[in-house]
Amino acid sequence: MDGNGEAVIDSLSQNYNKNFNVTKNLFKGSAADLNKYLEGTKMAGQGAALLEAQKKYGVNALFLMAIIETESEYGKAPARDKSGVKPYNVAGLKKRGGGYQNNASYEACIDSLGSSLKRLYINNGKVTVERIRQTYCPGNNKWSGKVVGEMKNISSNILRRYSE
Repeated sequence: MDGNGEAVIDSLSQNYNKNFNVTKNLFKGSAADLNKYLEGTKMAGQGAALLEAQKKYGVNALFLMAIIETESEYGKAPARDKSGVKPYNVAGLKKRGGGYQNNASYEACIDSLGSSLKRLYINNGKVTVERIRQTYCPGNNKWSGKVVGEMKNISSNILRRYSE
């Protein structure tokens, strides 16, 4: 494993729930940790981009991943609108004025997700999974549970590898 094992374990030993603060407890593992989890998905190899967004915007990388899984199953079902599929929009991001963003790459989508979360939610005091859901996905009361469930899946998968 890359990274400081004890720090990684501490960062993963969180109580992931709907009230989890996505800005206080950041992931301390490596891109390799995230990449191992993303193997076999269209998002394979995006660990560095996720960690860069975490560093740049102060949003937990596992939360970013969990949104991407919830919105597109890690790229299997990206956003689409009347003009067709937006292949790199794996987070369901919309443009100002309507329609979905047309990101140039997965890295650009991850960066846009981090930027949007910071600007539209975190800067406005919405720092928990549920508070973000209320605006990000207001019509889907199950969104928070799905996101939290995926954060738990990622965490337990990485923790298991550190304990082997």
